[in-house]
Amino acid sequence: VLQNAFGISRERHTAEVKRALYDEQLSGIAASINPSSNTTNWEMEANYTCPTVVHRPP
Repeated sequence: VLQNAFGISRERHTAEVKRALYDEQLSGIAASINPSSNTTNWEMEANYTCPTVVHRPP
């Protein structure tokens, strides 16, 4: 929805989702904002077919 509102191309949107998916700090922010969300939703959004490794602090 925001992608269309801001005129962001599908390629750019996918690239930003991938960036956020692999960035520990951005993943942490996303998890704190929406704890029910998981990386599977992000992987689907980024068109990933294999699971990603999420690094959690010890």
